[in-house]
Amino acid sequence: MLALTKTRQLPPAPGPAPVAREKPAPKKTSSYSFFSFDFLILLAAILITTNATSLLLYNDGGDQESKIGSALVVAKASGGVSNALRQVLLSPLYLYAIYYLAIHREKALRLLIKSWPLTVISLLSILSTIWSIEPSSTLRRSLSLVGGTGFAFYLATRYTLPQFVRLLGICMGIVCLLTFFGVFVTPEMGIHHDKHFPAWRGYFGHKNQLGNTMDCALLIGLMLIVSKYATRVGWAVVIMSLILVAGSLSRSAWVLAGFTIVSAAFMSLARRDRPLATVLFVFAVMGVAAFILFGDPAKTYDAYMVDLGKDPTLSGRTVIWMHILDLMRGFRFWIGYGYDSFWTSAKGALSMNWGLGDFVPSHAHNGWLQVFIHFGIVGVILLVIGFVNGLRANLTLSLRGDNLLFSTGLIYIFLYLCINLTETTFMWRDHFQWIMFIYFCASATQYKFAPVPLTAPAKKVLRRRSRPESHGESQAQTESPQAEPPKLPDAP
Repeated sequence: MLALTKTRQLPPAPGPAPVAREKPAPKKTSSYSFFSFDFLILLAAILITTNATSLLLYNDGGDQESKIGSALVVAKASGGVSNALRQVLLSPLYLYAIYYLAIHREKALRLLIKSWPLTVISLLSILSTIWSIEPSSTLRRSLSLVGGTGFAFYLATRYTLPQFVRLLGICMGIVCLLTFFGVFVTPEMGIHHDKHFPAWRGYFGHKNQLGNTMDCALLIGLMLIVSKYATRVGWAVVIMSLILVAGSLSRSAWVLAGFTIVSAAFMSLARRDRPLATVLFVFAVMGVAAFILFGDPAKTYDAYMVDLGKDPTLSGRTVIWMHILDLMRGFRFWIGYGYDSFWTSAKGALSMNWGLGDFVPSHAHNGWLQVFIHFGIVGVILLVIGFVNGLRANLTLSLRGDNLLFSTGLIYIFLYLCINLTETTFMWRDHFQWIMFIYFCASATQYKFAPVPLTAPAKKVLRRRSRPESHGESQAQTESPQAEPPKLPDAP
């Protein structure tokens, strides 16, 4: 019989030792470069859309001439040169945004679909040319609105939220410095010399524009501070914006500044002690409800306003609102008068007696009524859906994000709502606040979070999170299923 023998194989001869190679250093992106081309695009857009340079570039009304290169823009209608010059300056920015969105069309298309109510209502402005009382004006102005909305989607595609807020803080700091220059170096332009004297306005057209913009700057600065993301920039913006809000002498801006500070402090407290923040929120809601239910029923709204030293009509705003509600009848109730055609048309506001003397309003002085005039109840419903989707996305991001900076969008949406109670920036073409609103709503939809398991061990871990872990608790936490960390979108 043949014996089976096991052959032993020798190990292979050792080859040459591998040569250690250094990994190439990662390329630096321009996301945080403050003097990159994209940053200059953002800075130029903010300086124009906030009206921070309006008195330098043009004055509303009168015969105006402005030369840009070899092109001479001449207008003889109120605000004509401002609109023409504004479009000349913003057109290159919008064209670049379209170019960027075309390159990153897959990501841009996802954002447009997820924010479909805001996309649809922007496109509805062009469609409203069909039933507008001034079709040519509606078409021209609706293209400006779509351009501003597209620029907001470009920002949401280009920047993550932390990157954008930091760059926005730098831009708002530059706006503050420019405003101080206007107030102290050129006071003939930077200070009101009419009935609003001595209110500051910088190079803004009006003190209320300055106040509302500085409220937004205050929010950005506070969030940079409490999130510890760019503390020095945040403190500089907060100090300058508070001084400018006080100098504007705009009481509504003062109230909104207080709301912004309280909101940022509340979100910071909610991060550290959510149960205490919940209790404070419940007590605040109960206090407001008690004031409404058990307040003095004999004391009317007019009496309260007189006690506060304010005009019960809010400087004629309530008169304008009642006229608008009387106008919206028949088919106009459903589809409105067309985008931005009513207030400048001889068939609209210019032909009416508003009961305010010679004063003819140029807008509704309320964002919701402005949209009602534009598109009727259909437009209001679309905007409400857009707000609800934006609030839901930003609330989820605020609760599940790993940094307090992710609460910026949530606070901004509430601030934007408050501003539009007595002012009009909803769907205002080429306006900074509308662009920021679109950005925060669209940007929040990019963040994906793994679902939190609702098992009993996971609930125990959540209860024990605030106490020191024992050995048994640490082992239980290791064995219990855990949610994955949030997946943040990479910078493009």
